[in-house]
Amino acid sequence: MPVYTLENVKERLDLLLEQFEVSRILLVEWEISLVQRLNCPLVPLGDLVFLVPDEQLQTARILAAGLGFYPADEKSLQPSYASEFSGLALRFIIDETASNPLAQRLHCRRLILVPLSWPGIFPAELVPICAPEVPGSALPCTVWTVPLPAACAAFVRTLAKETRSSPSRALIIEDLSSVVTYSLFDMSYEGAYMDFPANDVPFSDEEILEIENAVRAIESWHFRKDEEWIRKALILTITGKTRYEDLPYREIKHSFSSASSIYNSASTKPTLLLHPTTLPTPTAQHSITMQAASLPSLVLSAMSLTEAQKLAAIGLSDVLTSINIPHAFIGGFAVRLLGHIRETEDIDVEVDVADLSDLRGRIAEILTERDSRFLVRGLSLTFTPLDHPEFCIPVETLPIGSLGLPRRLEVIQMEGDSIPILRPNILILTKIKRCAMLIDSTRPKSMKKFSFDISDIKFLLEWLVKHNQKVDFAGYSSPTPERLYTATHNLLKHWRETLEENLLLLMESVLEQEDAKKVMAD
Repeated sequence: MPVYTLENVKERLDLLLEQFEVSRILLVEWEISLVQRLNCPLVPLGDLVFLVPDEQLQTARILAAGLGFYPADEKSLQPSYASEFSGLALRFIIDETASNPLAQRLHCRRLILVPLSWPGIFPAELVPICAPEVPGSALPCTVWTVPLPAACAAFVRTLAKETRSSPSRALIIEDLSSVVTYSLFDMSYEGAYMDFPANDVPFSDEEILEIENAVRAIESWHFRKDEEWIRKALILTITGKTRYEDLPYREIKHSFSSASSIYNSASTKPTLLLHPTTLPTPTAQHSITMQAASLPSLVLSAMSLTEAQKLAAIGLSDVLTSINIPHAFIGGFAVRLLGHIRETEDIDVEVDVADLSDLRGRIAEILTERDSRFLVRGLSLTFTPLDHPEFCIPVETLPIGSLGLPRRLEVIQMEGDSIPILRPNILILTKIKRCAMLIDSTRPKSMKKFSFDISDIKFLLEWLVKHNQKVDFAGYSSPTPERLYTATHNLLKHWRETLEENLLLLMESVLEQEDAKKVMAD
C-alpha cells in the first residue's frame, strides 16, 4: 500500500489532474481564480476551485481516493468559499509542508469540485485557458473558464437559488459586485480613506459617463432567452436603482422572492437549471489564447503582493520605531494580516503625530533617507522591493485621531511578525464607522467599497468569536462615542432589514451587555 505524506502532495495532485485529463473530466475554473481573471484584487492562495459536470463528480471522487485524497469535513477544513457553504462541493486538502509560513498560517490550500448545475452554466458558454500540451501551462490538464457575461449571469442565477441570509449568498454577492465593478468601472487606487459623496450629491460627469458605458456593455452581452431578467437586474444595480442585496433570492418556502418581479414577467422567473453535459473540445484557434491566461500554480510564487506589503510595513515600522513614534496598521491590510483572504491595494497606518504636515514633511524625509525602497511622489508615499520592481505599494499615513480614527493606539502583533496591528476589537469599529456611511449609497464604486467593508467586518466578527474577545467601544477613545454607537446601530438595522441573521448573531455574541443595549434596539 502506498504511503501518502504531506511532502508528496504536489506530486499526487499533479497525478490526479493528469488522471482527470485522461478520464476527460471537464474542469471549469470557479470562484477565486475566475474572479482574479476578471480583474479583481484577491490574494492568490493556490486553491483550485473547479466546476465539474454532476455526472463526473463520482468518478473524480474515486480517482482522488486512489491517490490518498479524501473529502474533508468542516472541522478539518473550515469553509471559505460560497461553494463550500452550499453543501454540494467535494473538498480536499492539498497543503504541503510550507516554505511560506505566512500562507500556511493564513489559509489551508484546498481542491474544490463543485457541481456544474449549481451555477447552471452550459458547456457551450465556456472558453479553454489551459491545456497540458501548451507550453507554459500552469496545470497538467485542460481547464476552461467562464467569460464575463456568462460569469455575471451565473452569479445572479446562483443568488436566486439561495435564501437571503445564507452564507453562500453573501459571498456570491461579494464576487458579483467585485467582477462588475472592476470590469466595468475605473477602480484605480484613490486612497482607502477618500471621501465618499452622499447619495443626495448629483453624479459627476465622470460618474455618469462610466455608468452609461457600463450599461452599453451589459446591453451588448448575450443572455439566454428566458434570462433577460438578469440583464435588467444588472442594469438596475449599476445605475443605482437597486442594491446587490435586493437581487432575487429563494424564500424559505421554496419560492423566489417578490424582488424578482422587478425584473421578470410571470413567464420569465428564474428556475433551477439542471442539464445534461456535452463535453466541449478545444480547437486549434482556442489554443492560441491559452498561453495568455494564467491559473493558480501548484507551488507558491517567489513573492506575493501580501509579502511585498509586509516588507513595506516592516520597513516603515522599523523607521517609526527608531524615532520613537507609536503607530498601528489599520484598514484592509491589517485585516489581511489577521487571516482574511481579500487582497488590498495599499497599506494604511495610523501614526501618533499631531498633523498631516508632519507626516509629509519630517517623517517622509527621514523615511526616504533611511530606506531607499520608499519614494515620495507628490503627496503620495510608495514602496518598491529592491528585487521586485513590478510592485509599487501605496502607503497611506494618517495622523492619530484624524478622519474619526481612534485617538489611542493599542496594538497586537501576530506570531512571528513585528508588524503592530490595531487591536481587532477596535479595528472592527473603524470598519463599522466607515461602512455605515455607505449603507444607502447607490453609487457603483461606493457599493463595492461597502461590500469590501462588510467582508472585513464579517471576518473580524469571526476572529473575535474565535479569540473570545468583545468589541471595545471604550478603547476607541473617541471624543464622540455616540457616533460609534449610532454607526453600529445603523449597520445592525441594515442587517435586520436584509435578513442577515448570521451577522446579527455574530455581532450580538461579541458585544458587552451595556454596549448591546445601546446598539441592538430597533
